[in-house]
Amino acid sequence: MKIVKSIILFSTICSIFASSQLALANPPEIQRVAENIKSVGQVKKEIREVILVCQESGCSGYGMHSVNMRICKLVQALNIKVNGKISGKRLSTRRAIPISKSDINLMRMILSQCRWESHLQSDPPDFIYAPTPKIRQRINRQLRIPL
Repeated sequence: MKIVKSIILFSTICSIFASSQLALANPPEIQRVAENIKSVGQVKKEIREVILVCQESGCSGYGMHSVNMRICKLVQALNIKVNGKISGKRLSTRRAIPISKSDINLMRMILSQCRWESHLQSDPPDFIYAPTPKIRQRINRQLRIPL
C-alpha cells in the first residue's frame, strides 16, 4: 500500500513539474493568449464555458482535443499574467494581475491534469487537459459547473 501511495505521489509531483516546465517555456502562441487576459475571472469564465459546452452538446474527436488543449493553454497564459504564481516560478519583473490563493490552487489542480498526448507518431504531442474523474468533480465544483 505504501508503494502505491508513493507511486501516486511521485506521479503527481512529476506532472506538476512537467506542467511548470512547460509554463516556463512561454511559446509565442501562449504569449498571444496571455495578452488578451485581463483577469482571473475572465479565464475561469472561459474554462467554465468550454467545459459546459462539451457537457451539454458533447465533444468528441478533434473537437474534444481542441477544447482540452484550450484549457491547458488558458492556464499557461494565466500563469504568465500572474507572474508565475501558478507554476511557482517567477517569470518577470512586470506587474502581475491579482490572483487569490484559492484560484492559484484551482489553476494548479487544472494544470496538473494537463498531459502530453500524441495521436499519430508523425505528429508532435499536444498538451491537453485529461483529468481523472475524481479531480474533474473537484474542478467542476470549484468552477460552479453542475455535476
